Amino acid sequence: MTDSLTPGKQLYNAARDGNIEGMKLALSRGANINWNNPNVGNWTPLHVAASRNKVQSISFLIKENADKNCGDKVSCTCTLYSTLKILQSVMLTLII
Repeated sequence: MTDSLTPGKQLYNAARDGNIEGMKLALSRGANINWNNPNVGNWTPLHVAASRNKVQSISFLIKENADKNCGDKVSCTCTLYSTLKILQSVMLTLII
């Protein structure tokens, strides 16, 4: 993780990569669990984790109270994206 990144961007990147320790570090630095990435359609860390089938990241984010119903800039939720991609393991993690 690069120190020049904001805690929100650090959290987003760690969620994208499936890096649980990186997510913990970003949260300890004050990252908003529902941070929106303005460069990727206002996706949250949960959106990117779902899109990449990072089930451990998804579980961690949900345990940390990430909003499963948070929409991106076109009001699509991570649950909708996972359904559209037919990622069953992600979908099951999101609805539990």
